[in-house]
Amino acid sequence: MHPVIHIFIWFIALIFTGIAYFIKRHPDRIAGYNTMPAEKKKNVDLQGMARYLFNGMLTVTWTMVPLAYLTAFLVGDASPVMWGLAAWLTTGTIAVAIAAQKFDHNKRKKQIK
Repeated sequence: MHPVIHIFIWFIALIFTGIAYFIKRHPDRIAGYNTMPAEKKKNVDLQGMARYLFNGMLTVTWTMVPLAYLTAFLVGDASPVMWGLAAWLTTGTIAVAIAAQKFDHNKRKKQIK
């Protein structure tokens, strides 16, 4: 595996770890929370959501590293590793963000079926 791939894997891991720590330290910066009215903010477990997002982001990030090396070892090419990283981080981050909505206890409008 090319040395640039090693640097890229660890660079991405450190960026996502930094994002996770930022969310934990500044939970009021979570997207959409700042624009909520005060009465809706009362129904959000912000600390629980921040803790969940922190743990989820770290899990997605630090399972990515061994998976990237395993893929590179099994395939021997950099292209599947890069596509795998992109797919893993995208789906993992989306899944964590969707699951974190359980900390928002505001009533939602019923969707038309």
